Amino acid sequence: MPYLEYGHQSRSLGPGVLLIGSGSEAGWRIRDRDLAHLHAMIMTERDGRVTVNRASPDLLVAVNGEPLGDGARTLQFGDRIELGSVEFTFVESAHPTADTGEGYLYDARRNKLYTLGEVMKIGRDITSDMVLQEPEVARRHAVVRWNGGNFIISPFAGAATLVNGERILAATTLNDGDVVSVGRTTLRFSTIVPPSSALEDGLRHRTSKQVAPLPSMFSGEFESRRRIKRTARRRAGRVAVVALATGALIAGLVTAYERSMASPRRGADSSSTAVTSSSVPR
Repeated sequence: MPYLEYGHQSRSLGPGVLLIGSGSEAGWRIRDRDLAHLHAMIMTERDGRVTVNRASPDLLVAVNGEPLGDGARTLQFGDRIELGSVEFTFVESAHPTADTGEGYLYDARRNKLYTLGEVMKIGRDITSDMVLQEPEVARRHAVVRWNGGNFIISPFAGAATLVNGERILAATTLNDGDVVSVGRTTLRFSTIVPPSSALEDGLRHRTSKQVAPLPSMFSGEFESRRRIKRTARRRAGRVAVVALATGALIAGLVTAYERSMASPRRGADSSSTAVTSSSVPR
């Protein structure tokens, strides 16, 4: 599996789009390093090809010191990708890192998979690793930590967090298959990647123990724009059809009215002609 490395940080690249930038919607969020809100897109195709492209035409993205032109560029192992003052390296395998167990939280309702690192903060605040915009969720609701042997979930004061249907009041060890409930969201904890259509489609929401705190996003921003454009086109088409139908109806009514007004005149002209003919002496 290919990886993208930045300093001592690394991120595996699965099918889908990884957005890199300084904004909250970026999958790999890096602040204070001259990155735009959304700076670059890393696309992993199903055939294994990985490409890089700019999130906006006016942004500078360079590969091995060569500025990226129009369109995406396919990456080769060892390539250096420069975004602002940040330099990434595209590698075939990640360098060894600190020992952290494998852990995942799967949101079946939203079809999202979160990969756990050393710390994952859950809450309504946009600085959380897992942002849940629900009225029942506190700004700082719960946190999941790796303690060197297990993943531990701890609720913040006053925030209702349930594990297997029971509210927890202190740090609790998560076991494979446990169900965590936060507000209206239900998350299943697993130590292996659970099978789901989200994985097949590459819609993975990740956090890394080594990256800035926010969930990774694949395709979200750009897919939303496409949906908005498609919806606008459909609405415009419907408006055009209604306008044409209305125009045709009005034209038909006008034509019928003109005919109805013309009919009495023809009748009156015929009667006048008849009277005149009978009054002529023979």
